[in-house]
Amino acid sequence: MSRPSKAAAASFSIRPYMFAAAVVWTVYNWAFAMFALKQLLNEFPAAANRILLLILAGQCLLWLLGMGGIGLVSRVIKRRFAEQRKSEAALQESEEKFRTIIEQSTDGVILLDEQGVIIEWNQAQEQLTGLAREQALGKPFWEIQLQFAEMEMETPEQHEHLKRVILDAIASGTSPYFGRAMQGVVRQKNGRQKIIQKTFFPIKTGRGIRLGSTIRDVTEQKQSEDALKQSEERLRSFMERANDAIFICDSRGLILFWNRKAEEFYGYTADEILGKPNSIIVPQRFRAEGIGEHKDGHEFNLEASTAILHQGNEKLAVVITRDITERKRYESELREAKEQLDKFLENSIDPIIIADGTGHVVNPNKAFLDMIGYTEEEVLGKPLYSLSVTETGVYESTTGEQVTISEDFFKENISWIEQLIEKGGISGWQSYYMHKSHTVVPITQNIIEIGNNRGEAIGSFSIIRDLTEQRKAEAELRVSEERSRAIAESSIDAIITADTQSKVTFCNPAAERMFGYSAEELIGQPGNMLVAERFRDQDRAGYQHVAQENRSRLAGSPVEACGLKKDNQEFPIEVSVITYKIDDKLYFTSTIHDITERKKMEEQIRQSQKMEAIGTLAGGIAHDFNNILAAIIGFTEMSVQKLEENTSLRRNLEQVLKSSYRARDLVKQILTFSRKSFEERKPVEISPIIKEALKLLRASIPTTIDIKVNINGTAGMVNADPTQIHQVLMNLCTNAAHAMSDTGGVLDISLCPVFLDAREITSYPELQPGAYLQLTIRDSGAGIDPAIIDRIFEPFFTTKEVGQGTGMGLAVVHGIVKSHGGAITVNSKPGKGTTFQILLPKVEEKKEETKDEITTIPKGTECILYIDDEDALVDLGQEMLESLGYRVTAKNNSVEALAAFKTDPHGFDIVITDQTMPAMTGFDLTKQIMHIRPDIPVILCTGHSDQVTREMARDAGIREFVMKPMTIQTLAETVRSALDSRPS
Repeated sequence: MSRPSKAAAASFSIRPYMFAAAVVWTVYNWAFAMFALKQLLNEFPAAANRILLLILAGQCLLWLLGMGGIGLVSRVIKRRFAEQRKSEAALQESEEKFRTIIEQSTDGVILLDEQGVIIEWNQAQEQLTGLAREQALGKPFWEIQLQFAEMEMETPEQHEHLKRVILDAIASGTSPYFGRAMQGVVRQKNGRQKIIQKTFFPIKTGRGIRLGSTIRDVTEQKQSEDALKQSEERLRSFMERANDAIFICDSRGLILFWNRKAEEFYGYTADEILGKPNSIIVPQRFRAEGIGEHKDGHEFNLEASTAILHQGNEKLAVVITRDITERKRYESELREAKEQLDKFLENSIDPIIIADGTGHVVNPNKAFLDMIGYTEEEVLGKPLYSLSVTETGVYESTTGEQVTISEDFFKENISWIEQLIEKGGISGWQSYYMHKSHTVVPITQNIIEIGNNRGEAIGSFSIIRDLTEQRKAEAELRVSEERSRAIAESSIDAIITADTQSKVTFCNPAAERMFGYSAEELIGQPGNMLVAERFRDQDRAGYQHVAQENRSRLAGSPVEACGLKKDNQEFPIEVSVITYKIDDKLYFTSTIHDITERKKMEEQIRQSQKMEAIGTLAGGIAHDFNNILAAIIGFTEMSVQKLEENTSLRRNLEQVLKSSYRARDLVKQILTFSRKSFEERKPVEISPIIKEALKLLRASIPTTIDIKVNINGTAGMVNADPTQIHQVLMNLCTNAAHAMSDTGGVLDISLCPVFLDAREITSYPELQPGAYLQLTIRDSGAGIDPAIIDRIFEPFFTTKEVGQGTGMGLAVVHGIVKSHGGAITVNSKPGKGTTFQILLPKVEEKKEETKDEITTIPKGTECILYIDDEDALVDLGQEMLESLGYRVTAKNNSVEALAAFKTDPHGFDIVITDQTMPAMTGFDLTKQIMHIRPDIPVILCTGHSDQVTREMARDAGIREFVMKPMTIQTLAETVRSALDSRPS
């Protein structure tokens, strides 16, 4: 037999008392009747019998009515006890649900009683703070809070402030912190800190105000939240301009945002509504209960029921009242529990679903509806499984990825459901919900069964975590890591990461190649082992400075240093450093660029600029010096021709001529060095020139020097002056022989074609990609001191003793190579010889055949207009030309010469003019003359000019372009050639 319920027992036990009350009532009535009868008998004996009968009849009637009323009251009381029992059972079930929700919540939950003492501290809060529930319960919140608050909170002032805020909120039921999602930092016992998001809300009870708080670990989400700030600003701008009314409330129901359309719809301005509860626009209905007043004046809740009795023609009201203060308390606590549950569901950041015992949705929270895109009406009553993916196929995820749902997915879900049935709950179930847009939402969820007080399952409670943003972040992290890995591995620069102790934690393949260490050899070693010894103290101080200041003084400003390879070879590097933190640990990532080639190019550019400057200076004096030499050579040649042979005067003048010729050749070398010479270039093969030069070399250098030749006979041609190429070979080979004159050695000469692509050409800043001939001259001599190797191409720089050289050899070589559009490099180490490498642009044209040289001095009788601004050269030119039989009109002014030509343009057969003259240059004079008479032959002479080239002269119609100083032989041949080239 089942045990009777408490309500039933109460109804049975009340009947004896009711019966006793009825007996008492009957005895009372009979006693009263007897007393009344005795009085009547004394006063009215005649009517006593009739009255006695009436009293007995009335008494019986009252007794019957009393018994019926007792039964009625008994039934009412029994019903009220049953209702009370049911209310208590509902309260107990609600408390069990609430307890289960709090314990299974992934968020920390704290409840404070009316004195600010902690009465609830769930498992998630234990994990978050590292403080056990038993250590927290029963203690004031402000004392426990300081055990895991931020360091700056551990002050008496903060302690008192927190205590005052808590007690004021409990006392008043209001607080500026209610309904606000606040961020803070939790310091765990192990010293680690976590970023949290917490909300506080009031809970009204019959005894006063309690406080509740939910705490969430948002450390991993903080970066994502920061990234969303910009997006939220754009969303706010959109909402402000939207055509729909939009308002936002916090967890306490206070309005935080109110757009312009909302002002139009509801009539409240933003200033009027912000900070107010949403109940202003969402009305609530209230029901009043009965209130009783005690004799002592205090009020209490009551419940009244009324029954109508008919007594003859009269109606009697039987009113039964009951003190329901305790029931009200139970109902209030039940409502509070339900409100707490509703607040928890509504304020939860995670989606939550409550389903009934059949698996149908009965209470989805807003976060869940937002996650799947449905309204509450569309979800309520639906089977929970229908909201997830129900068919196999390929779906687009809210993360933007493609998700394949196979049969294995459903098999795995079945195993999860079996675990739910077996254990009454599951944790960490990863699955997918179907969004209204037919995309799938990746989630993880915890599910627990909800049971009644009889242990029967009446539903389920699911706490869900939307993994969309996490998956996106993970995907972006994977892409970022893969991109970083690809960049690091493909980078030609070394990338090295080190910690604050300068220990290497990562290096890329380029670092291994650059420094000669393997990754295994570098990881864990001090990073300054890759820096030259003299830079290590500076490097160490830099790391300490950055670690202390928590910033990099090198970030964004590369610095130059000296790297050290595994073989102790030093090389120049450029270093850029950035800093970053992982788990509060500072790391340094250095990008290291080997600038060896750049330094070489910079040095080559500096050398080229230096050569250019010296060349400009050399060219500047060439004109005047050539004019002086022209006069010396010309007058001396004229004087020699007038003297008899074997006279001392003639021999002296011949010596003057020899010295003058040497001076002329020296000027030519200077102009060649400065790349301002005007020698005729043509396509030539270099191999015959090399062979011819080697014949002369072999006879002039010691036999202790072995000459090795490796020449590609089909290497091709270059556009060059053969004489200058011969000069380059002779100068370089002579220097090489001098370097080996004491010890002997090997002189190695090679010629081969090469092709320089865009990567290889970077070592030669003045060249373009293409085909070249490479001439290499290598010796095994003493080498060149590194201290002077940068100066070897400077003019007049020499290491030879006085009288053994002018120092112009390598300068001239440099000038010739540059003037031919090529490049020259040198590589030398003391004791290991020197290698010169020359690159000349390759051409495909066929070489021209050489003409027979003229050995006799040609003469003529034509009329010549001769112009030069130097009086001595005017006299010399006139005398030399007249000695050859020509008729000469000489002028020392270009303007006067033009006037003379205009007077009689056909009176002259040829014009010879200097280029550099005041008032009007020779080039401008020629254009004026040829404008008058286009067929007139013109010879343009110059000691040096940057303004006119041989090609410009030819394009202008000038027949001959001659460099000063000229011998009488050169002058005669040039004049005759120009005259004979006239059309017949």
